[in-house]
Amino acid sequence: MKHRHAPLVVLFGVFCACGSSGRSDGGGSGGSLGGSAATGGNPSGTGGQTGIGGVSTSGGVGTGGNLGSGGDVPGTGGSEVGGTGGSGLDTGGTGTGGSGGTGLTQGTGGATGGTEPVTGGASAGGTGSGGAPAGGSAGSGGEGGTGGAGGAGTGGTPIDLGPALTPDTVVDVDPGTTYQTTQGWGTAFCWFGNVVGGWSDENKQAIADLLFDREEGLGLNIIRYNIGGGDAPGHNHMGYGKEMEGFKPSESDPYDWTADANQRSMLDAAIARIAPSDLTLEAFSNSPPYWMTVSGCASGNGGANNLKSDYYDDFADYLAEVVLHFRDEWGISFRTVEPLNEPGISWNANGGQEGCHFDQPQQAEMLRQLRTALDAKGLDEVLIAAPDETNIDQSLGSYESYDAATKAVVDQINTHIYSGSARSQLWAAAQRDGKFLWSSEVDGSGAPAPFDQYTHNHEDIVPGLDIADRVTRDLREMHPDGWVFWQAVESEQTQTSLNKNWGMIHGDFENGTEQWWITKKYYVMKQYTRAIHPGYTMIDVNQPDAVAFVGTEDHKLVIVQRNATNTDSVYGYDLSQFSSLGLGATVRRTSATEDYTELEARPIVDGVLAVPVAPRSVTTFVVSDVVP
Repeated sequence: MKHRHAPLVVLFGVFCACGSSGRSDGGGSGGSLGGSAATGGNPSGTGGQTGIGGVSTSGGVGTGGNLGSGGDVPGTGGSEVGGTGGSGLDTGGTGTGGSGGTGLTQGTGGATGGTEPVTGGASAGGTGSGGAPAGGSAGSGGEGGTGGAGGAGTGGTPIDLGPALTPDTVVDVDPGTTYQTTQGWGTAFCWFGNVVGGWSDENKQAIADLLFDREEGLGLNIIRYNIGGGDAPGHNHMGYGKEMEGFKPSESDPYDWTADANQRSMLDAAIARIAPSDLTLEAFSNSPPYWMTVSGCASGNGGANNLKSDYYDDFADYLAEVVLHFRDEWGISFRTVEPLNEPGISWNANGGQEGCHFDQPQQAEMLRQLRTALDAKGLDEVLIAAPDETNIDQSLGSYESYDAATKAVVDQINTHIYSGSARSQLWAAAQRDGKFLWSSEVDGSGAPAPFDQYTHNHEDIVPGLDIADRVTRDLREMHPDGWVFWQAVESEQTQTSLNKNWGMIHGDFENGTEQWWITKKYYVMKQYTRAIHPGYTMIDVNQPDAVAFVGTEDHKLVIVQRNATNTDSVYGYDLSQFSSLGLGATVRRTSATEDYTELEARPIVDGVLAVPVAPRSVTTFVVSDVVP
């Protein structure tokens, strides 16, 4: 598979301690009589001791050797003594201090200081009276001393890790068994981008911070941008914000690059907050433009194919042209493009959103045409994703129905996770064929079936535990390279009227107040997204409600534990298979009474991290200085 290992970076707190500096001794001895050069002194001092946990300071400066004096033998026939040697005293180089620990790690020793010797200047002797004109020869200056070794800080007292606990359950964590290397976490932009992107700049930027900022928000880095088809003029049957503008209003009209301004504005705000190395963009379509459809409506045609049979190449060209314009005119490069969205559904004309049915042979035709169109426009670097069926089993069936030529143009298998159980089978197919695999859309209300009602309540932990269950099952059983939420911001009006809890943030989409509410689901997702960054590799942990990821370069271990029961427990994570570990773990938890709350750090004792797991909670543990 196209799996790669990359570094892990997790910041959950900074622990400080003061350090002491090393010192260097010794000057050179003076010059001998008669103008001979002096030798330098003891060249170097000794660095400080390595500290535990503290922030270290630089080592002391080594002192240069003392300058030799000029000769003092009188000149022949005269009474003058020779001149004094010139000033050659200098200091050795500065030792570099060691790096300090974070409070759960040990500081390292400092580097040795500079060693450049300095030679004294020579001064001519005074003129002797009555005899030989020259006085004694000048003494040479002593060499500068070598700088002392930099002392690492002695370190302050490490943070209080709290008492060791006796675990109720021992959980094995195996760094030797690895799975996917994650590309990260994301959200689709339709339809909230079409609404929030039109809010005041202050409120739009605030939502962007909550979703994409790595330090304070969720730190999402994957964006699925919706290329709208655009519905027929006069059609007003879609829900609020769900009617997306297309870039080509009719077959005879030119492209309108001012279209979809709100979603594009939201996209710009998100990109500004994501590190370029982490940013992953996918363009996807729900429907072709209405004028390419059989029904003349972008919301569907019942159970029948809705793209006109002679418009497959036209639709492919439309998608490719939009992707090209984004790249060349706006500097936004999509990694993947997906022409299908739940193509097996019987999308109906005059429905509530854009949608288009494709039978499996028509899916294959569309994918091949898209590859041709992308290549013709010089977009050979853009990958194709498919089929994005509504459930896992259906996605597996559609993908396996494609012939070899069609599978060859599919670089990434996408699936929605609203139902189905064939996670491991879909993963096996992706591994067999060397494809990336995404969980590309999922959400739920809190009920066992995601579309069922569950009492609308921003503070209820149950919808959070539900999404944590979906994340955990996907990561453990399907091993997706990317995990993408449906729309992160949902309409408060819609969720209230349906008595549901979709979305992580609920916003006033319809009344113009631009008010929003953060739900428990947001904080639960934060337990995953803020700790598990792009490039982390999943490792084995034998607890069905836990996932573990490790970074081989930054040496961080992340364990996220879900507990949906009403029972307290103490889990002992056996980390004895790691070659090296830090002193303990930072802890954050979301529960019925906590919102991504930082708790007391816990010690690692004899290779076991024993931690309390609260009822109805999701907890994240981060261990530093980990070597598998």
